[in-house]
Amino acid sequence: MVLLAGQSNMSGRGLGTDPMADTPADPRLLAWDARANTLRLARDPLPHQDRGERPVRIGPGISFGQAYLARGSAGRQLVLVAAAYGGTGFSDNAGSWRVTGAAVSPLAAEAVARANAAMRAARARGAPARFAAILWHQGETDGGNRMAPEAYAAELVALATYLRSHIDGAGPSTPFIVGQYVPAHLAADRFLQRIADVNRELPATLAHSACVGSHGLSGNSTRDAVHFDAASQRDMGRRYAAALDALESQSLARASEPTRCDWHMAPARPTDEVR
Repeated sequence: MVLLAGQSNMSGRGLGTDPMADTPADPRLLAWDARANTLRLARDPLPHQDRGERPVRIGPGISFGQAYLARGSAGRQLVLVAAAYGGTGFSDNAGSWRVTGAAVSPLAAEAVARANAAMRAARARGAPARFAAILWHQGETDGGNRMAPEAYAAELVALATYLRSHIDGAGPSTPFIVGQYVPAHLAADRFLQRIADVNRELPATLAHSACVGSHGLSGNSTRDAVHFDAASQRDMGRRYAAALDALESQSLARASEPTRCDWHMAPARPTDEVR
C-alpha cells in the first residue's frame, strides 16, 4: 500500500498525448475510494481529496503502480491511497498540511484516515497487507507564498514524522519520497527553487527519504507551466517507483545519503502552444 499526497501535480492535471489512456486496468493495481468506502480498480483520475471539487486528470500514480508491480513477484498487488488536494501547502491561509499547530490539519488527518481505512479493507480480504511508502509532491503553493526554506523543511519533516507514526503499518523506516517541479516553471521562480533545494537535501535530514528529479520533463503549455503534462506525469510515476526500489534495496546507511535531484529543462516542443 502506498499513500499519494500533496497538491495538484500529485492529484494530476496532466494534459496532452497519453499512450496509456486506452490501456486496460491492471487487476493487481487497486485504489482506495474514500467516498464509496471500498477498494476498486485503479484508473485515472484517481479519487484524490480534490476529486469532484477541482479538475483531476493524469497524475503519476498509475504509472508508479505499474512500474512497482513490474519489479515484484507475479502475485504482488498494490493499493494506491489517493489523498492530494490542489492549491494546498504549509503556508496557505488554512495551513492545509501543517501538523505543528494546535490541531492537525484536515488534509493530513484525512490522508491518515484514508490509509488506515484502506489497510483495514485490504486485510479484510484475507491477504497479508504491508504499508510500503509515502509519495509527496507539493511546494508550488509555498514557493508562490515565498515561504522560508527553513520553515518549509521543518514542516515537511514534521509531516513525514506524523504520517509515519499514525498510519497503520508505517514506521520510522517507511520510505518518504518527494518530487521536484516542472523545470520551466522552476527556472523562472527563485522562491520555488529554494523549496526545490529543500527537496534535494531532504535525504540528509530525514532518514529513509529520497528526492525524484524532474529533469527533461515538460509542463502542459507555456500558459500552464506549473503542471506536468500527461507524458511527463507518467515518467514521474516511473521515477518514483525507481526511487522506492532504490530505497528498499539499499543499506540503511546508503539510503539516508543525499541524492541528486535535478530539474534541467527539456527542449521546447512546438505543440506546447496548441494543447
